[in-house]
Amino acid sequence: MQVVKYRILILFNYFTFMYLYCYTYLENRFLSEVYIIMDKTISQFYDSDFIIKFESHATVLYEVNFDETKPEIDVKEIANKLGFNIKYVFMEKSGKLEDGIIKVNLLDHEVRQRFTIAHEIGHFLLHDHNEVMYRDVSLQSYKSIVERIKEREANEFAAELLMPKRLLIKLINEYLEENNWDSLLDDIQFETLLKDISKKLNVSKSSLEFRLQNLGVIKGE
Repeated sequence: MQVVKYRILILFNYFTFMYLYCYTYLENRFLSEVYIIMDKTISQFYDSDFIIKFESHATVLYEVNFDETKPEIDVKEIANKLGFNIKYVFMEKSGKLEDGIIKVNLLDHEVRQRFTIAHEIGHFLLHDHNEVMYRDVSLQSYKSIVERIKEREANEFAAELLMPKRLLIKLINEYLEENNWDSLLDDIQFETLLKDISKKLNVSKSSLEFRLQNLGVIKGE
């Protein structure tokens, strides 16, 4: 039986993340000063290109705290701070965004529900606010190319919101250190890493693997 090995391509020392700062600008009529403070919010894990997508709502990312003991991104709090109510209902689709309400399929697994919420937030920030948005599991269920593009954009946004690159690198680096593994993993080690990291982030194992592949963090050898 051939053993597949996976190379973790991007690693940083943990202390790199201890020096992620946010800049708070305090201005008055006579003086403009910059105060550098240790950022304990989830904003530390997002790059400027992603934060810009929030536009005037970007302050939300600086209001949601990061908990080292529970590193999953609190997508419900983000939605609430954006002014959304979340309702869990019986429905055919996975989710729906309409009139300030994110409706989530009550029967879906929690990881899918979290992705749905993040997905609908993506629609709100990236697309027409007045348009009713539905989330289906398969992109093929959307008839028009425009709809498919919007769904793909919302999916990419959701993946980045729930699994920011800096946080993934941090967790993987810590995990390798805890288990005394190097960056070359066999298939069993890789599956174990996916299982444990996805559990920490409260996302599906398949979505985590897809995200890592898209980021170029892992490579099969």
